[in-house]
Amino acid sequence: MSSSQNDNNIWTGGSTASSIEVTAAGTYELTYTDVNGCSANASTTVNVNEQPTADFSILQNNGSFVIQFLNNSNNATSYAWDFGDGNSSQETNPSHLYATGGDFVVTLTASNGDCNDIFTFNVNNVSVEENHIQVMSIYPNPSHSCINIQTPMQTQLTIMDITGKQMMNFTTTQSITQLDIQTLPVGLYVVKGYNHEGTFTTKFEKQ
Repeated sequence: MSSSQNDNNIWTGGSTASSIEVTAAGTYELTYTDVNGCSANASTTVNVNEQPTADFSILQNNGSFVIQFLNNSNNATSYAWDFGDGNSSQETNPSHLYATGGDFVVTLTASNGDCNDIFTFNVNNVSVEENHIQVMSIYPNPSHSCINIQTPMQTQLTIMDITGKQMMNFTTTQSITQLDIQTLPVGLYVVKGYNHEGTFTTKFEKQ
């Protein structure tokens, strides 16, 4: 904060400088006295945002292509994720589908408009191998228009894109479900299935 006058300033706290720097929230008053002895008062209220703290943990299941990120940040209003494979997200608690296996350095930047904090975490041993319980198959794969999903009836299926965004969700009513994928953007998709035999995951490519 600063005064347009250069002398005879008295700020809250006793400073006589033409400007002061504050780190605590509150109301600050300035009294200025000119060469004729006339005084004027002014005040301003300062709001100080707390420093955000970026932090997250992950849910990583064997045989899954998808990593679920759990945001544990404090004092933040926006988030920027870098998944370490060229993809990113601004969701609070994103899930992410890795197209290749390996180790990835994931970075979360948490911000509150004025300040930000960065947290980096190593996500190791990401698997892109299909679950060994072969209760679901997809063909043709890759495909550009239609796929057939072979799975037991009454299987709950969720289809997500590479960012973890849910694209479809439905329950099968027959052993082979024909699915029109023409409206899906080109890319890699993960299919998660749930039925009486358990939970399983596979993937397909839309060309």
